[in-house]
Amino acid sequence: MARTAGLLLLAAAAAAGEDEPNRWEAALRETVAKCDRIRVRSGGTCHRRPERERTLFEVRDAGEIESTVRAIRIAPHRSWFHCMCCGEPTIEFYAGDTLLASLGFHHGQSLRWLEGEWRADAALAAGSAEALCRWLARHGVAGPLKEHEENVAEARSREARDARYRAILGDKAYGMATTGVLPDAVRLTALYQAAQDDEARALLCWKLLGCHEGSWERRGGLDGDVTHHVLPKLEPAAVAKALAAAEEDAETLRGAARWVLGMREWKSIPRDVLDRHVAALGRCGLAHPRAESRRVALISLRNVGGEGAIAVLRAARAGEVVPRRLAPEEAAESGSIMGVRGEPLEIREATSDRAIAAWFLAELGDNESAAAIRRLAAELEGSDRALAQRALEHLSEAR
Repeated sequence: MARTAGLLLLAAAAAAGEDEPNRWEAALRETVAKCDRIRVRSGGTCHRRPERERTLFEVRDAGEIESTVRAIRIAPHRSWFHCMCCGEPTIEFYAGDTLLASLGFHHGQSLRWLEGEWRADAALAAGSAEALCRWLARHGVAGPLKEHEENVAEARSREARDARYRAILGDKAYGMATTGVLPDAVRLTALYQAAQDDEARALLCWKLLGCHEGSWERRGGLDGDVTHHVLPKLEPAAVAKALAAAEEDAETLRGAARWVLGMREWKSIPRDVLDRHVAALGRCGLAHPRAESRRVALISLRNVGGEGAIAVLRAARAGEVVPRRLAPEEAAESGSIMGVRGEPLEIREATSDRAIAAWFLAELGDNESAAAIRRLAAELEGSDRALAQRALEHLSEAR
């Protein structure tokens, strides 16, 4: 739901008189009390195309109907939102041929009773979402269970990331910076004041960015705040000075690499300072455990150019930079896409970091790499081999 739901904050549950936990459930159970058939169909509860909908399965067993209704337990305190999609599948309750209620299932964790008594989407209580998803899966409808498991994995990833944020900031600053009920200005001020000067703020922000191995292109937790609201306000001289200190701590260096290469902030750094640190930043970025982040690092190194960037690209071409291992609790991704990459058309089909590095070296006119690229082309296959061969042709044509 977090990926597609636009939350419309309708009203506080208590203010609307919906603070009694059973009211949502009681309304549904009263409506479907005489149900003798459950039909699960494709499609959702809005923007329907009935001619394309199909029955996925039906249940007529009284015991299974009763257990299914009992399995629907609502968490009112997490409800009061409206997902922007229509749901899939839809669970229909019948008494004979009379439709009693129609519930659209959203992302394996919430229900919409469009024409019923619920005035918003209803979040399923702990355990209820999984039970309903597994019931559907037993009848051959596996999509909601897959989404539910992905949501659970993303939640664990967010919890692990937030625990690291808290350890870095301390309880007080973390609480102030992440409390959603506070105005943005107050939250950002708390984050800004967590360090004493701009150099320390840069290092703190980079440590927050580098304390987890999320994709460079995703923004979750405090990542958006530090990249868009804190780092841009710091004095450039202090940020440049902080780059030297960043190399002394692995997490801080990872965050600096993400900011400089992933967010293209190399454009704001004086060239002499960038040349001193591009090798460390580049190697760190190319060791990211996620292929897409390494791709972003390669693109930025090509755009930076110069001897330092070429040296790192040569190391990537040779396979000398080994990606870090991704911790199991970080395997799932969360957060919204920031879309920071402008990917050259030439590398769209490539999957090998080595092949991409070879192409960028050719674009930078690195004739010294020609022999190594020729050997690499013989090792690679498919689109990666084609890219390496094109790199050789490019070097030859440029002579």
